[in-house]
Amino acid sequence: MKFERCVDNDSLWPLIDADGHHYREVVDGYISFGDVSINLLDRQCQYASRYITGAMAGYPKLGKGLRFIGLDAPGGNYHAIGIHPEDIEEFRYRFEAYGAYAGRYVFDNKGELCWLSDAAIETLYNYLDCIGAFEAAEV
Repeated sequence: MKFERCVDNDSLWPLIDADGHHYREVVDGYISFGDVSINLLDRQCQYASRYITGAMAGYPKLGKGLRFIGLDAPGGNYHAIGIHPEDIEEFRYRFEAYGAYAGRYVFDNKGELCWLSDAAIETLYNYLDCIGAFEAAEV
């Protein structure tokens, strides 16, 4: 994902995406997962972070093979999580694919709800299985 630097160097959120959303850098160029969660996933970080490792029962493991930092922060501090900028879109695609699979629907370009066929559900399942979404989390 591409970012522009904010003109205001004193900003707490110095990076801006093409849609005008603001982001913080955490460490070594990684982007705050909290900002990604709010801006792109429409979830608070404490809930969206559960989809990274699948460590909480009932959540898939969508972060396998993607670059994250801060997942082992003391006390499970989800505010410390960062995601590599080149992995943001892939995580978003995985998150949306899982949402479509779990809900069995998507919204079309007009915002209309479209129920997915069994074949589409099977395709999503195969994709999610291929990326390791249903593997047990490492403890």
